[in-house]
Amino acid sequence: MTTHTTQLTAEEHSVLIAKVERLWRKARSTNFPAEAQAYEEKALYLMARARITQAMLDLDGKPDSIVDQKIGVHLAGGYRIPAETIFNAVCKAFGCRAYLYVSGRRSQPAAVGFSADLDRVKFLWPMLHSDAMRAAAELRGRTAAETSSLRRSSMYGYAEAITERFEAINRLASDDADNDPTTNRSPGSAGSALVVKGRDKLVDEHFKRLRISSRARRVSGGYGGHDHGRTAGMAADLSGGATTMKPSPSALTH
Repeated sequence: MTTHTTQLTAEEHSVLIAKVERLWRKARSTNFPAEAQAYEEKALYLMARARITQAMLDLDGKPDSIVDQKIGVHLAGGYRIPAETIFNAVCKAFGCRAYLYVSGRRSQPAAVGFSADLDRVKFLWPMLHSDAMRAAAELRGRTAAETSSLRRSSMYGYAEAITERFEAINRLASDDADNDPTTNRSPGSAGSALVVKGRDKLVDEHFKRLRISSRARRVSGGYGGHDHGRTAGMAADLSGGATTMKPSPSALTH
């Protein structure tokens, strides 16, 4: 198989490494040779395209089962719902389904997904949440109500930006290998994009069995800080690398 390479940012590289790890784990766990071959083809394609070596992968042989976990701290206060939006964006990026344990004005983020994917969410979500709060704390209005509105809209803008960036990265792993004419695939073999969708279907089926009721959530909180949040989200470190994110979420107190 021949393919081209592409220059990627650090966070793009990190997200694609996670994708390759998931592909290899599935290839090792399936009992169907054709399915294993499709996963292996996709993994090898992405490794060549993104210059990912075996040494970069974390493949320790642990079972990659679907689990249901609470993640992070309870959310409360006026910035709870935009924080939930950011949490949902991170879960979606790694193939997990986000939901909430809601009690009054507090909520506990939780998610369903393969264990390796949830490990990524647990690592990255607190960092991006803190970064969004830090950026929002830079805004101040003429009144307390205006300040809260600006900061909420900043967090929604942040969530929008990282969602777009994650989707762009994941498109590299969803479309390119099946559409690239240089990728060798035997006639009638399963497209790797379809195989990945099959994995997502398993997560969706597990999620449905939980019978979690959903309710409409507010999707905006003013617009004055939206562009500020988008700018911060576009600059965010999606790899969870060395970026120091201060202050903590407690910085937003009014």
